[in-house]
Amino acid sequence: MVFDSKDGTNFRKLMYPEYKANRQACPEDLIPQFDFVKEAADAYGILTLEAPGYEADDVIATIATKAMEEGTHVNILSGDKDLMQLVTMDDGGACIELIDPMKMIRYSHEKVIEQWGVEPSQLADVLALAGDSSDNIPGIPGIGPKIAASLIQEYGTLENVLDCVDSIPQKARKQKIKENVEKAILSRQLVELERNIPSESITFSSQFDRVSDFRTQPLQIERLLKFYDHMGFKDLKERVKSRLPIIGTNDGRYNDILDAKRKKSIRKFNNDKTYKRPPSENDFSDLPF
Repeated sequence: MVFDSKDGTNFRKLMYPEYKANRQACPEDLIPQFDFVKEAADAYGILTLEAPGYEADDVIATIATKAMEEGTHVNILSGDKDLMQLVTMDDGGACIELIDPMKMIRYSHEKVIEQWGVEPSQLADVLALAGDSSDNIPGIPGIGPKIAASLIQEYGTLENVLDCVDSIPQKARKQKIKENVEKAILSRQLVELERNIPSESITFSSQFDRVSDFRTQPLQIERLLKFYDHMGFKDLKERVKSRLPIIGTNDGRYNDILDAKRKKSIRKFNNDKTYKRPPSENDFSDLPF
């Protein structure tokens, strides 16, 4: 689980003070909840990372790139379109893919091309031309994502678009690009993800020699229950405690209990047509995980 830098500063704001300046301040009642989220992550054994001076996207880009180089297939769980730049082609080896947890869509190399019309490696050029109002990235006025994608499809890169601007047939479009070359170059620098943050700059909740060793830690019941007590999660605590007899077993009892519950629910479902049966594994076969 990756977080933005605590102090809120990053190299993009130093480069362009107006970066994300259009965003409203974080709600006061939300600020203390970030620490609770980190406490929850620790309780569940989920590693947390951040790097002073960088955004979470840059840390994700660095970790994902290094993990793939080590031979690990990487799944990034995020709805941030900027992270689609990292998606790589699955040629049977290690690759990077993105899962949008809200839309429940897995973005493979082909899926990114289907949505944007360009390779993931060209997405930063599209975003530089089109800009991004949510991050206050200027781009070139009057050029949206579709026009930007068509330009990158034709010329290959932002650099080529700027070099060959005189060959663009649309006069108004050509003029807008000529008038906003510096904005396009700045926007390209802002949307580019940093993939080489020094390892000593990244704060880990644990120390590892290889990125591919990052794993969720084994469940520690006492630590989790202590967190529930601290937060006042009485119902969650009771639910976990009710499952303790089957947590951590590998002697087949877990599957036996599941089979018994399913058979019981099927009988109940057959006798009561208003009863909604519990979900089975098949119900989740189409999820992108």
